Amino acid sequence: MGESKKSKKSRSKKSKKSKSKKSDREPPPKRPRNAYFIFAGEIRAGILQENPGLKVGEVSKITGKRWKEVTEEEKKKFQKLAEEEKQVYEKSMAEYRKKYPKSDSDDKKKKRRKKNKKNNNKKKNKKKSKKKKDPNAPKAPKNAYMLFADQIREGLMAEHKGIRVGELSKIIGQKWKEVDEEQKKKFQEQSKKDREEYNKKMEEYKRTHPPKSESSDSSESSDSTSTSTSTSTSTSTSSTSSSD
Repeated sequence: MGESKKSKKSRSKKSKKSKSKKSDREPPPKRPRNAYFIFAGEIRAGILQENPGLKVGEVSKITGKRWKEVTEEEKKKFQKLAEEEKQVYEKSMAEYRKKYPKSDSDDKKKKRRKKNKKNNNKKKNKKKSKKKKDPNAPKAPKNAYMLFADQIREGLMAEHKGIRVGELSKIIGQKWKEVDEEQKKKFQEQSKKDREEYNKKMEEYKRTHPPKSESSDSSESSDSTSTSTSTSTSTSTSSTSSSD
């Protein structure tokens, strides 16, 4: 009994030591955001400003819808910012790893996570088939906050050279809060005007580019099925008559 108590004590001491070692570590650098999350960070304040008291789920839905409306050219800006964040993260992570070398178990965990992520992505790709956007479709309008952000972004980047995207988004959000209602109205009116123009163009676009109906595809497939069925039937009939 005495020996078992000693072994328990030694185990508890070891676990306490390992916990204290982990707690002594600085937290690892924050993972970089992808283009979508940078975009979401920029427009979130504007969405909440336009829709006070909106639930998180609804904000996410609106953000997702607006991201779909963003043109490929505009997306490139966010992709570039995401690449910059990634480079900063990788540099910070390299320094962090030098300071806190990883154990074999950490590497195994990382490999396992990577493998699971790869498998999940494969499943998602099988389930979803991405629809290609028509480059001729009208460009989606920006909300008041995004128009404001576009106006001050370049100036802020010149003023704060080498600023991270996350910090830039925070400054833009803070400056938007400081804008008086009279100034905000200008951006809101411009956004409304752009939205009306977009709706007109979209109506014209839908009229001249009608979507392909699934019913026509299904009818084509049913026609081909019936044709193949009739062909096989005639073949079997002819073979029967020849045998007679």
